[in-house]
Order: sequence, then structure tokens, then C-alpha cells
Amino acid sequence: MSHDESIKAEGLRGLVRAARTAPAPYRPIIATDADGTLWEGDIGDDLFIEALTHHPVGPEALAGLLSGAREVFGDDAPSDLGELALAFIGAYRAGRMSIEHICKIQSEVLGDRSRLALDALLSRVAERVAERIRPAVRLIVEEAGREGVEVHVVTGSLEAAVATTLRRAGLTHATVSGATLRTEGDRVLPTLARPIPLHGGKVDALQAAGAWPPALGMGDGGWDATFLGGCAVALLVHPSPALLDAMTPAPGVMILRDGCVSSRTPAP
Repeated sequence: MSHDESIKAEGLRGLVRAARTAPAPYRPIIATDADGTLWEGDIGDDLFIEALTHHPVGPEALAGLLSGAREVFGDDAPSDLGELALAFIGAYRAGRMSIEHICKIQSEVLGDRSRLALDALLSRVAERVAERIRPAVRLIVEEAGREGVEVHVVTGSLEAAVATTLRRAGLTHATVSGATLRTEGDRVLPTLARPIPLHGGKVDALQAAGAWPPALGMGDGGWDATFLGGCAVALLVHPSPALLDAMTPAPGVMILRDGCVSSRTPAP
């Protein structure tokens, strides 16, 4: 390890040590978002594209997907499912869909199949996503394991997909709270079992997991600002402009970019 790499590592390890010794009322735990924070990219997008291009979509799930397509695109919805997946993602990025709406559509289309079929789909995508774990975040999570600091993940993506990816990457975690689908026997249904934890819902999910308030929170998107604002220290991981804006007045904000931690907010 070079001298510069050693400095970076000690800075990240220092965050974990600070979490372990955080004063009351903060819990000596780490709460973190998944997509864009633990890894580059979005597992929800990856699953959506994979499911619509390489796996059969059940009739009930397909009906829900096409209903959502008519709502967003009207008569201009692509007929090819692979193209439709990309169109939904583009619509969200262009501000034509809310984060709640696209997360619901991406999650529910994964239902209407057997548990075994869903597990196979999740495993295939998790293998790819695990290769995109951010090295600096891996160091934080591994150091947390050595220091006895629990890691709780809260995500807008499918809970089972995130948990599968973490296991594939060898990252120890206490809980994952995310989108979940109803089940019936050995079938997974194309309907949500409970609200997806986004914005204030992330706080609710962490409270339900007994993980609130955290000593250290990690996130990258604007929808993470609510839970990050309740952490003793908020680590913004390659943050979006929306998150930087939302967290500007908050104390205890750190920035992680390219393995380097800074208390000063750099230009996005």
C-alpha cells in the first residue's frame, strides 16, 4: 500500500472508529443506502433490463407494466419490452417519473414468477453488481465488521436483490430494508408487501430495524437527505447535486470521492 493509499485508508477507518464511540443518543452503527453508495449504478435498473430482455414476464406482471407504460408514455410506449425498460429509465432521469413510481414498477414486474425463478434472476444480476462495489466503501464495511459496528442497509430497490449482492460480495450486514413483494406458496406476486422505504420512509425502516439514530450514515442521492440528516455524521458518497444542496446547511457532513474523505464540499 502506498503512502497516499495508507492515508486514505486511515481516514475511512477513522470514520468507523468514530461510529463505534458515538455519544448518546446515537447508536454505534452505520446506516447506508445501496445503489450509488455501496456500488456504482443501480441494481433496480439492472434487474429491470434483465427481467424484460432475458426472462419471461408473467401475465399479471405484464399487465401492470403495460398499464404503467400507458400512464407515462400514452400511445408512444415502445412495444419491445427491452426498449420499454430503457424508456422508463430515461423518463425517470428526465424528471417525468418520481422515484416512488419507477421503484414500484421496477419491483412489481419481478413478481408473478416462482421463488426459484426469481432467485435465479437475482443471482445473475447480483454477480455483476458485486463487481461494482466501491473499494472505499468496501473498506468501511469490512472495518465495521472488525470493530463490531453493525451495518444496516436501507434501499428503494428490491430487498432480496440487495441482500443477495452483499452476500455475493462478501460484505457482512445486519439488516437490509427495501422493496418487498407479496408471496403465495412458492410464488412471488407482482404486488408490493409494504411501502418502499424512500425519503422519510428510510427513517421509518431504520427505526423498525432498531437502527435509529445511526452514528454514521452513507448516501448518494437527494432522497437520502432525510435519513442522513438524523445521523451524527453523514458521509456523502459521490453525491448528486441534489444531495449536496440538501445537506449544505447540515453539520457533521463529510464527502467521499475517489477514496478520499473531506469535510469540505467540493464542486459537483
